[in-house]
Amino acid sequence: MKIFILLLAALKSGALLACSCMYQDPRSKEQIKSSFDRAAAVIIATAVEVENLNPVNQAIQSEDYPEVYNFEKQRTTFSLVQSFKGDNNREIVTEIDIRCCLCGVTFQEGETYLLYLYRSDSEDNKNFYTSSCSRTKSLVSLESIEYGYLEELSYAANEKPQQQ
Repeated sequence: MKIFILLLAALKSGALLACSCMYQDPRSKEQIKSSFDRAAAVIIATAVEVENLNPVNQAIQSEDYPEVYNFEKQRTTFSLVQSFKGDNNREIVTEIDIRCCLCGVTFQEGETYLLYLYRSDSEDNKNFYTSSCSRTKSLVSLESIEYGYLEELSYAANEKPQQQ
């Protein structure tokens, strides 16, 4: 009975929540292609506006996730630099749940990212989303092999990479 009560208390506190992702090999063409195929859009874009949404009453912090989250969601507006697949609009918006342990990824204004973007099933949400489990990353972390292979995949899909 004591174990059950401790387990219930841990679940209620969120202590057992965690984001767990499969390892993303930066040089694996198979993983790059799989991610490319699943994504609605694959682009390079610069974050021009970051807006924190839905403030929470208390900051969420755990031993595994030392960052303090004071907001539930983050909406980021990006300016398109290059499109490998999908959306060629000059402005792209993401809305991501950034609460602790839900695999959300946060962005910084002025930084440029490689974004693997997905569409919500909800008809009332027209924004994209991504997660820390996707291949989304800061452009400074992008390996040349991934960039080159994305260009190959884009040409093969008849979506010549478009730079803005």
